Amino acid sequence: MVEAQRVGITVVPVLLDHAGRLDPDSLPAELASCARAQYRRMRHRHARDDIARLVSDVRELDTKLVTVEEAEGDPVREERRRIRRRRRLRLKAARLGRSRGGQTSKIHVAGDRKCRPLAFVLTAGQAADSPQFIPVLGKVRVRMPVGRPRTRPGAVAGDKA
Repeated sequence: MVEAQRVGITVVPVLLDHAGRLDPDSLPAELASCARAQYRRMRHRHARDDIARLVSDVRELDTKLVTVEEAEGDPVREERRRIRRRRRLRLKAARLGRSRGGQTSKIHVAGDRKCRPLAFVLTAGQAADSPQFIPVLGKVRVRMPVGRPRTRPGAVAGDKA
């Protein structure tokens, strides 16, 4: 704040909730002028209104500033945002995720003794293996000659990645 005042930048003190006014005697000599400056109060219950008022006050001081609403009207920015959103949805639908090697997927498989797949779950590459144990076992269905398929294996063996 001292450096900002030294180079001529306007400093607006903001007091939060029930904080009292600044006491010039309790501040360092360089900042004592802030105690006599006009301040804005930010109240937790009225944060949205207080922030809007603070933004309008700052905009009056510097006319080059633009609000988020004004920036959202920028067609180039909107196009970039649309492309990013579409790409994120495509990656999510393809179960692609980030890992050290780039964009990857993992296939978590449950197999029988003859290494035939019984069920699998496809996840993003950064997904951990252990949390997928239950969802994979939940998808196992072993057909029997008569009746419903078995869903509970007699034994389970696994490895820890």
